[in-house]
This record gives sequence, C-alpha cells and structure tokens, in this order.
Amino acid sequence: MKAYPFSNSVHCWLDKVEAGITDALGGDSDMAEAVSGHFEGVHGKRLRPALAILAAGALGDITDDALGLAVGIELVHAATLVHDDVVDGAPTRRGVATPNAKWGSDYAILIGDFVFSRAFSVLAGLRNADIIGALSRAVSRMCEGEWDQLRSRFGPGPTVEGYRVTISGKTASFMGCCCECGALLSGAAPDAAKALYDFGHSLGMAFQIVDDLLDYRGDPQRMGKPVAEDVACGVYTLPLIVAIERDESGELGELLILAVEDAEARADLVRAVVGSGAIEASMEIARTYVAEAVESLRYLPESESKRMLSDLAAFVCDRDS
Repeated sequence: MKAYPFSNSVHCWLDKVEAGITDALGGDSDMAEAVSGHFEGVHGKRLRPALAILAAGALGDITDDALGLAVGIELVHAATLVHDDVVDGAPTRRGVATPNAKWGSDYAILIGDFVFSRAFSVLAGLRNADIIGALSRAVSRMCEGEWDQLRSRFGPGPTVEGYRVTISGKTASFMGCCCECGALLSGAAPDAAKALYDFGHSLGMAFQIVDDLLDYRGDPQRMGKPVAEDVACGVYTLPLIVAIERDESGELGELLILAVEDAEARADLVRAVVGSGAIEASMEIARTYVAEAVESLRYLPESESKRMLSDLAAFVCDRDS
C-alpha cells in the first residue's frame, strides 16, 4: 500500500488527531463505549484532516486550533460513512464490519448521529462561525450528491456530466471545504480561501474518479471491498459510463443487466470495461483535475505545506487503495 506523501511533522499531527478522536468519542455511557471501541479499530487514510492541517499551514502556523478543526472534520466524515453504509447495506469498510453489520441499521443510524454531535461539539470550541457555516453547507452538498446517486441507481442512460455533478456534491465539495476551513482558521483573505477551496475540490474530483477506477482494477484486500461492488449496487461510475459510450454493439448494456446479481457476469463486465480503454480515458480526466488543483496553488506563498499539497495532488492518481 503506497503511503501518502506527508512529512514526519504532519504524521505527528495526524497521530494527535487519532488521540483527539478517541477523546471526543469517549464517555461513561454504554453507547459511548461501543462507538469509541468501534472506531478505535478503524483507521482510515485521514486525508481530510491532513488537508485542513496543510491548508492552515500554507497560510500561517499550525496551531492547536488546527488540531481541533482536523478532529472535527474527520468525525463529520466518519459520521457520513456510517450513514452511507446503512444506505448501501455495506457489511464491511476497510476490512472491518460496519456498525450496521454489527448492531443493525437502527443502532447504526444512532451511532452516526452520535458521531455528528461529537464532531460539532469539537468544532464549536473553535468559536468560528465561518467554519461552522462552511462545514454545514458542505454536509448539505454531500447529502444532495448522495441523493442524486441514490435516485439514479439502476437508471438508464448514465452520463459523464451527471457523474461529475454527483461526485462534486458527495466527495469534492467536502474536500474543498476541508481546505477552505484551514484557510479560514488562519484568517485568510477571501481570494486565498477560494484558492484553497478550489484546490480541495479539484483534488476531490480526481480522488473520487481514481476511487471508482479502483473498483475495476484494485486489489479487494487493499480496498477492503469486492471489485465491481458499485455495479452490484446499481451505481454506474465514470469507467463504466465511458465504456458504455464506446460500445456500439450494445452488448455491454446487456451484460450490465446480468452483472447486478451474477458474480461471473460482473467479472466479464470488468474485463469488458478494462478492454474498452475506459480506464485510461478516465485516468486522463482525473489527471486534468489534478492539474487544476496544482494550478489553484500558484497564488499562495511558498511553504512546506504548499509543497506537500502539490505532492499530494500528484500522488492521487498513483494510489492503490
């Protein structure tokens, strides 16, 4: 598994984020014990808190407030994943049983709400209404993006533009917000905050495209989920959409119908998508977003944090999980 290009100092901050998450979820109740115990065994990439920390560092010093922001952001992200797994009926995430698989969807929804409440408790400590407002808007956009995806499941005629709109809402807007909030914490001027939002949004678009590519070419053990799982859920992502557009015979559409419930047909579908050249075409689109992300940084002063943001953008298309 390839490591994200963070310096030792950033890894130290992310270790503090882990400790902050444990503290935020702790408590004497049975629920707090269950929730903190679950998340203690689930360690994600921590990309979003890293973005907030690096954005703050690109415009000033990384302070304890940046740590609080990073913890709050990761808790918001974790809460949305709990709810997403309920919607998707996902049994595992990153190789660990999801709350809905452990306790059922009723408990999982409550867990997601609980984590949200702890997130905004942490964020309230920053005493920054602009950050709370930005995060609230981003979560609304995430919900709208997930709504669009849910409504279009198993739908006919998926388009590249519709896909872009969906991932902008469900993924890219929140990554943009992580960077924007780091800028707001540093007292950035509006143009600097906008540049960092644009960076995060473009990075998020590329990140989601690569994530969807890995659904076709990734290692299931590294990804923590089966290959072509999106197809089984009726979610048609960029590589499949591009492959369908290139399929003049219509055979791919017929195979797609079978692939929803048949694992062998899904394997055939994956081979057809890969053989169509759609993986390479989709990766080129992702690289275009990476270039846009790097371009957004040109207006910021030179710093180690800016360099790491640029390196992170370049890394997104090379990741394997």
